[in-house]
Amino acid sequence: MRILLVNPPIYDVRFDWARWHQPCGLLQVGSLLRARGNDVQLIDCLQPDNGNRVQRRKLDAIPVEGLALRRWSFGLTWDQIEERIAELKEEKWKPDAIYVACMMTFWWEGARDLIRKLREQLAV
Repeated sequence: MRILLVNPPIYDVRFDWARWHQPCGLLQVGSLLRARGNDVQLIDCLQPDNGNRVQRRKLDAIPVEGLALRRWSFGLTWDQIEERIAELKEEKWKPDAIYVACMMTFWWEGARDLIRKLREQLAV
């Protein structure tokens, strides 16, 4: 089977783990699947650029007790994700299964948006 593992971008007011966050669960699952003969690909949307911090873009602001907390989108842009998916398609690689992980429950929106994007791009 061809299996795509994806660590989605996140939306949050801060990302304290930007220098060391790794999708450990996905990596463990990927290692097991690969050891069982599956063709596994990983898209890690939170991988830092050149060993630096994870890229971020301002998303909006959340009002909290009279303050406006900036909310950021951390990780690959949607254009970068589309490029990565396009590369897989150019290689004639289409997944039989897709696994998306989300480290924190309050990051669910990034996972939701990523799943929508994957459905559009891969017609799954």
